[in-house]
Amino acid sequence: MLDSTITDRCPTIAFVAHKGPLEPQAALLAASLDDHYLPHKIVCRTVEPEDHWGALSPDLADFLAALGIETRPCSNPINFEYMHGNKLGALKDMPGRALFLDTDIMLMTPFSFHHQLTGQAAAKPADIDTFSNGGGSWARVWSLFDRDVPPKIYRGTVSGHPMRPYYNAGFIAVEDGDRFAKTWIDCAQRIDAERTIRNKRPWLDQVALPVALAELEWAVEPLSDAFNYPCHLSGIGAMGPYFAHYHYPHVIAEQAKLAYRFAALLQRYPPLGPILARFEGWDRLVDKFAR
Repeated sequence: MLDSTITDRCPTIAFVAHKGPLEPQAALLAASLDDHYLPHKIVCRTVEPEDHWGALSPDLADFLAALGIETRPCSNPINFEYMHGNKLGALKDMPGRALFLDTDIMLMTPFSFHHQLTGQAAAKPADIDTFSNGGGSWARVWSLFDRDVPPKIYRGTVSGHPMRPYYNAGFIAVEDGDRFAKTWIDCAQRIDAERTIRNKRPWLDQVALPVALAELEWAVEPLSDAFNYPCHLSGIGAMGPYFAHYHYPHVIAEQAKLAYRFAALLQRYPPLGPILARFEGWDRLVDKFAR
């Protein structure tokens, strides 16, 4: 059991799930967090309305409950067609220190407190500036908020190209989840409504992220790949990450560290295998790695 003085400084982790392909990802992430997130402050945000997104399947709902993971509803503030918008509301109504995770992530090693997550905000610079590379204009984005375009202070972590503030939205740590979510939503809605800004989809969440942090006047701690490792673009080296962003089930089979972690979770959590086996791609992983 962690000392309460440490636990209080640790964020509540939130991720999104609804019926369909997110279910196996949610089950795997939940198992990895239950196993290795020592404070065990975890919330699954289920997307409403259920008549559009679908309720969680009973086996997944039972699995989350058995792990002691709370489920709370959230909603997409953009529209049904933009599925990435589901994450925009994930930290809404969650005041206090919070951490949003994309659902296609595994926690690879025991984790609790980390000093880089104790500031106002922390995120990993994007692998590639997908927004401007596809014709998006940062000048138009920032002028919409009456702000000067910030300098190219980062390099894409995979491309190596100079880049303005632009973060992978799969891992976002903030000092106040509710305040952040409301500002992020407002910025995304304003950018989405501006017709002169091109290449917004599917990058709208990431385009709005640096603007929201600027609007909040929060300092951003740029994180290393260890907090959000792009396994689909680069194999894990000798020093494994905390959080592995695998994106697709076949990536797990292709990398030894991911496969070992996956097999260990299947063994430790017997209900996990049957949940995953209901889904194409995941069924082959279960057959290959179940002991």
